[in-house]
Amino acid sequence: TDIPGSGALRTYALSPSGLPVAMPGAVVPIGDVGTLDGAPAPMITVSHDGRSVFVTNYLASGVSRFGVRRDGTVTRRLQRIPAGIGPAYPAVSPDGRFLYVANEMSGDVSGYRIAADGRLSPLPGSPYVSGGTPHGLTWSRDGHYLYVPNSTGRTISGYRVLSSGRLIPLEGSPYFGGPGLTFPGHLYVSSSGRYLYSYDITGAPSTATATLRTYLIRSGGRLVPAAGAPFDTGFIFSDGDTSVLDPATP
Repeated sequence: TDIPGSGALRTYALSPSGLPVAMPGAVVPIGDVGTLDGAPAPMITVSHDGRSVFVTNYLASGVSRFGVRRDGTVTRRLQRIPAGIGPAYPAVSPDGRFLYVANEMSGDVSGYRIAADGRLSPLPGSPYVSGGTPHGLTWSRDGHYLYVPNSTGRTISGYRVLSSGRLIPLEGSPYFGGPGLTFPGHLYVSSSGRYLYSYDITGAPSTATATLRTYLIRSGGRLVPAAGAPFDTGFIFSDGDTSVLDPATP
């Protein structure tokens, strides 16, 4: 943090070599100094048109919206809207119309409509029940289905995304995410849209390492575990956005 008593957003320009360069004076407080809005553990995403930045306020149970100027710097906060308890992993839908956040402490997902000017408004029925400690969200390739790993619940919730943005649980959801004391935390969908991969945050005492599980995405978006044993990654702990999926993955 560059501002005493508050977390901050800093803007970087990309040099011709690809290295980030801090832009002078491009530091904006996430919340008012001394409030929970600016407390640690914020997470960030950007609207598809590049004109809005959305930040989760983990300890203040809210989402803040900032504008983006033509030079890429961020405006002061333009809006704050309530979320569930412990919001994290903000994600914009593939069509750019909706924002969803996983509320880790209240076990649900908050959804918002993104207006043309970036303003957020709650979706009908939001928040949507998921499971214990929901984590990183991901979509099917066609954007019709949303999947949420519930870390302490050891399940994966699947939803159909209606045209209104409302989430409807899929047939069979929530799906088995792993045996006791495993913590599914990250989901990835293959480029073909046929497979979903679930990566644990950490492993069970029997393995002590995180595993990667494969699911088949069937008609209607439902998940079916693929045949074969899960892949042992060899890593003891992996939280946050610590891995990516090669776009060439079938």
